[in-house]
This record gives sequence, structure tokens and C-alpha cells, in this order.
Amino acid sequence: MSRSLLLSLFFIFCLSAALYLFLYIKSCKNLIIIQFAGGKIAFDIRWFSEEEISNFQKQLRLAKDKAVEEADNVMARNLKDAVIAASGNKTQFSRSVADELANYGELLNKGLITREEFDKKKKELL
Repeated sequence: MSRSLLLSLFFIFCLSAALYLFLYIKSCKNLIIIQFAGGKIAFDIRWFSEEEISNFQKQLRLAKDKAVEEADNVMARNLKDAVIAASGNKTQFSRSVADELANYGELLNKGLITREEFDKKKKELL
């Protein structure tokens, strides 16, 4: 092949690639693309009226808001469960404080500590 033929073929190839790229970019401007975890969906907006597109966008916003609200509710329930679990631990802590007070009461009854020492320790624990 001659050099001029190769240059002509290369020029035609570049021109067709540029045209294809231009048409692709132009068509992308007319798309509504929705991406999600499993892939994406694209709709050509020229197929729909402005009202249909507006309604579709509103429905998407409502669906997103509902998903966010449900996620917030799940987080609130988890937080509530954590607080309840923590309060359960407080009850166990209170029992140990009660046990400790009972031990100091026994020491007081046996005369191993004074009433003042018992009262002081009681204030510290409570």
C-alpha cells in the first residue's frame, strides 16, 4: 500500500471515530441515567414529555426520602436498643453497689468499721 492510501485510511478512521464520539456525547446529554448497586438504567428524555420527566424526578426524590427516613428509623431503633441494653447494665451495676453496701453493713454490725466510715462509704457509692 502506498503511503498516501494509508494516510487517507487513517484520516477516514479518525474522522469516523470523532463523529461517533460526537454523536455519543450528544446522545448522552439527552439521557436520564439512574445508577444503583447492580448497574444503571438510562432513559432518552426525548421519548417523554416535560411533565412526565418532572413527575418521574419527584417520585425518585420521594423514594429517596423514604429510604433515608427508614434508615434513620433503623438507626433510632438501634440507638434505643443500645440505651436499653446500657440501662440493663446499670441495673447490674446497681446490684453490685447494693452488694457492696451490704458488705459494709456487715462490717458495721461486726464492729469492724464505725458508723461514720459506713456513712461516708454509703455517700461515695450512692
